[in-house]
Amino acid sequence: MFFFLEHKKIVLKPLANGSSVGLYIISNQEELNSAITTIKAKDIISYMAEPFITGREITVGVWQKNYHKTISLPCSEVKVLQGGQFDYQGKYLGKGIEELTPAPLTEEETNACQELALKLHFLIGCKGYSRTDMILTETGPIILEINTLPGLTKATFIPQQLLAIKTDLRTFFTSQISLK
Repeated sequence: MFFFLEHKKIVLKPLANGSSVGLYIISNQEELNSAITTIKAKDIISYMAEPFITGREITVGVWQKNYHKTISLPCSEVKVLQGGQFDYQGKYLGKGIEELTPAPLTEEETNACQELALKLHFLIGCKGYSRTDMILTETGPIILEINTLPGLTKATFIPQQLLAIKTDLRTFFTSQISLK
């Protein structure tokens, strides 16, 4: 069995799923047992466990505009409201969360988050566009994951970030098509 330390949480998430479907934030043994029972009953793919990191949830898009210019987009912040969780319901139905684009960050925080997203985009070998999710802690941003094919609907972050820099989706799509 898993032994929890006082005030520590873990996050359980599927290895190959999206939109936070099947995400569990576990605070105690009872929640862990319940999550394991649910996961086994649904015959869901493999899961990973990671420590819950306290801080501000930030996501930053990266846009390869052409072969010579790749930029980081404005940061977005996800604020989880009392009793909410940034899961599928929160992401696509707006229940229990607030999304702020551009995020209300200092210039230093913004630069650190954008630089991290841009570096990870290049390190992983991404082409076109990506989005990096991170937690901004008191000591700086910590990567949660990179999404190498993030959604482009009205309910997703890349369109919000493009709007913040006054760029429409037609311009964005045209640039992506020209990369071939």
